[in-house]
Amino acid sequence: MNRKMSDAELSKRLGAYQTIERIGTVLGLILIAAGGIIALVQHNLWVFAGLFFAGVIVLVIISFVVNTKKNVLLNLQLGDFFHAELQSAFGPGTAEPTMPISEKYLRVAELIDQCWESSNVSNFFEGEHAAIRFSVANVTLDHLVEERSGADNDNWMTKTVTVFKGVVVRCADICDANFDISITDRYQEAPTKGDVSDPAVFAGRFKVRTSDGREAMAPVTPEMRTLCSELEKAVGGKLCGLKLKDGAAAVALNTSYQFSNVPPNTDLRNIDGIRKAYVESIETLKALLDILKGKL
Repeated sequence: MNRKMSDAELSKRLGAYQTIERIGTVLGLILIAAGGIIALVQHNLWVFAGLFFAGVIVLVIISFVVNTKKNVLLNLQLGDFFHAELQSAFGPGTAEPTMPISEKYLRVAELIDQCWESSNVSNFFEGEHAAIRFSVANVTLDHLVEERSGADNDNWMTKTVTVFKGVVVRCADICDANFDISITDRYQEAPTKGDVSDPAVFAGRFKVRTSDGREAMAPVTPEMRTLCSELEKAVGGKLCGLKLKDGAAAVALNTSYQFSNVPPNTDLRNIDGIRKAYVESIETLKALLDILKGKL
């Protein structure tokens, strides 16, 4: 049976995992970089391949082994606290979700106007806040790209590119049932800079359509632009998609914020800091829901 550790004991154990993770990541990146330098200088593809794959293996071990053990320990020791905070904020959740956030839903919803082949959905939760029925999940979408490689650029390699990493939120019965609008990021190489509450910036950043694909920039009101601006500011990220239809709303925000999670840059030796970071992740979602309710 796993016993509950004191904060001091947990701090020491998590700190050790964090140190191993950092050292392993640096070592993996050094091996990959060394392989690249040798490929350029000596044109030795065998050495490049050996160092490159050694670096990748180190990174994989760190990501899947050390990180997994760290998260298991974290949830084992602080899981009761996390669960209590989540239930206190949003209730017990829904046993059978009515607003799933799955790969199937993400493809149908088309909140992210980019090509992607694989997805990762985590920390899904469906609950209620201020009479708003909602669901939320952390989502990552990846696209596979074929690129030339090798000293003479005569080989091909498959590279995974993350086209979206952030949070997706769905809300039921939150807006006028007559709304039918889809706002999606244009994903330009040089996007228009500035606050999207500015009409010129908004038009440069987003495409606006109805559910049947018709252009629909005209219905975008100043309040709608302010909504998009406040959503971005709440998570320190970028709006990728906002859909309003039949009284429901769905939003995808590209951001480092993660719901019901401790940010990767959190010092795991500070146990009170971990608790605070988790509570802040819940408060951020509350802020997003309040913005949606107040502006729609």
